[in-house]
Amino acid sequence: MTKALLIDSSNSACSVCITTDRVVIGHNYAPMERGHASVIVPMIQSTMTEAKTSFDELCFVAVTNGPGSFTGLRISLAAAKAIALSNNIPLYSVSCFDAIAGRVTANTTLSKTDLLLIAIESKRKELYLECLNKGGVKIIESQSLSAPDIITQLARLYQPGETVRIAGDAGSSLVKEIEKLIKPNGKSFTEDFRGVDALDITNTENFWKLFKYSEHRDYSHQVNLQYLRKPDISIPKKQ
Repeated sequence: MTKALLIDSSNSACSVCITTDRVVIGHNYAPMERGHASVIVPMIQSTMTEAKTSFDELCFVAVTNGPGSFTGLRISLAAAKAIALSNNIPLYSVSCFDAIAGRVTANTTLSKTDLLLIAIESKRKELYLECLNKGGVKIIESQSLSAPDIITQLARLYQPGETVRIAGDAGSSLVKEIEKLIKPNGKSFTEDFRGVDALDITNTENFWKLFKYSEHRDYSHQVNLQYLRKPDISIPKKQ
């Protein structure tokens, strides 16, 4: 049986998911602000045990590549790359925006909207943002923006009467200003203010086809992380 290991520690949680080529068989999720490095490997081990899966049964590993916490992204990538390299299997990466968009789209209990605005927490003044139209086309590309700049960009694109779904763990901070913008004819939907979960990777476009792609051995373990902003560094003062 072919199985896959999915990992995320991109922001305020650690999560691990194991799937066959048809169904999820193991999943763990733990919210946390710090301590990802000490949690992710034991979580992988416990999820593998619960799913009765050994590493030699894996046909690929998938990991979120951002945007998110600089440290968190590197922690999950290091774990994913170590497992992929040691087992000689492919390593795939998935955008956190794509993971959240996939989760929203797959949730049949949610109303369809004209726009999907995804805001991810950066723990800074700016938020990580992406906006899609109902066809899944990006109308605001992935970037780091302040809340006022987000509203300014959305105002240029918004058409009167359009519905807007706001998602992601930073979405709640934008609700008031977006509702002001779209009144009186527009409507906002705010049911999903969660961050990324490794389980969300299964809802991304073409995920299940990766089981077929992984049979081909022409692959790279190189993953480009989406930081979207410069790191916060300072030059030490001279003594």
